[in-house]
Amino acid sequence: MYYPLKTFYPPGERELFVNREQELRRMEFILEEVITKKGSKENIAILGLRRTGKTMLIKEFIRRNHTKSIPIYLNVQRMMGEPADFSLHFILTTLFWAYHKDSEEKYLARTALLNQKLYNPDLHPLLESIFNEYEKRNPEYQVLIEYCFVLLREIAVLENRPVPVFLDEFQDIMHLNRFKGIGNVLAIFREHLNDENVVFCISGSAVRMMENILNNTDSPIFAQLSKIYIRYLEKEASKELVGKIADFDNVTADLIYRYTSGHPEYIRHITSRLKEKTVLLDVKPSRMLLKEVLVEEVLGAGGRINDLCNYLYSNSLERARYKAPLKSVLRILSNDPYLTQSQIAKLLGKSQGEARNYLLALEEIDLVAKEDGKYFIIDPLIGLWISGKEFGIERLTFPKKVTERYIKHL
Repeated sequence: MYYPLKTFYPPGERELFVNREQELRRMEFILEEVITKKGSKENIAILGLRRTGKTMLIKEFIRRNHTKSIPIYLNVQRMMGEPADFSLHFILTTLFWAYHKDSEEKYLARTALLNQKLYNPDLHPLLESIFNEYEKRNPEYQVLIEYCFVLLREIAVLENRPVPVFLDEFQDIMHLNRFKGIGNVLAIFREHLNDENVVFCISGSAVRMMENILNNTDSPIFAQLSKIYIRYLEKEASKELVGKIADFDNVTADLIYRYTSGHPEYIRHITSRLKEKTVLLDVKPSRMLLKEVLVEEVLGAGGRINDLCNYLYSNSLERARYKAPLKSVLRILSNDPYLTQSQIAKLLGKSQGEARNYLLALEEIDLVAKEDGKYFIIDPLIGLWISGKEFGIERLTFPKKVTERYIKHL
């Protein structure tokens, strides 16, 4: 087996891949164009809310195409730090994915740059120059970031194979612009978008931020990448995923789709918990049991969706201004979905202008959307979670009346 896939995409996770064949075909077409050198090279941006399947799509692409390319996966969010640390992590991870001649631990230290056993020795002059830059008391940040992309280009040239580069949670790369001497990191990236045999695929879960990076005419990468949007699963794909986890009847699978809106992560957790309940209680799945499982998962102390909602909520609000009033707007919408701006302003006791600013801020962080003049929380289970947290609920199980009270909005 291709070594990085052992932990990056284990068999159990692979078995749960569903539905994204159209997106895969498009990505594979772009790779084939590079291999055959027909047509113009195209770079891609994958956009979708967190935990909707972007990274799994990338993993599946790598699994299917690693024999005819040198795929490299880099999670920008996890690597982010000050520019010297970020660039070193970027470069060492690139070497591991490209050559993986030893365990990942061997690629963690800066001295790995000088160990020619870990990569193609023809790269040594470049890597020695990179090492020497790090040895300086005050290395030049812009030079180090530039080296990240130069290394990708040199690997593609030396190995004479396409190098698909996946930059996950790409929006976080903008943090580098805060450091003196970087300039505009997108301008550095733009200089390498046309490097021969290197195909860039950036992805991000902060959809509005990613759209601003890609669509703003002032952005160095404006109109430079083709966009692929990852949505929630359609009904049939949702039922297929349920079927990979448990042998439930069509009615139960339909209800799981209805209550999760086709969110793949929620489907996995709800289906697994319902399967566990039916086995332990020795009962068949029912609508009421499914509702109990849903509320326990979303609001219960041990619920995995509870943990996920807490993470998504906190992570999103970290990027926003007006945190306190935004929480108030979310509480209002969690209890009374689909309200107009004027209705929200009245309930807040604020002016129309203030309410508009709050709603725009919530749209910018992908928590709220607008349809036919009315606002709603995009993810209904986050709405349920907010509704429960308003009353400080943190329990392991819930009586029937409580379950019905919180499920009514779904």
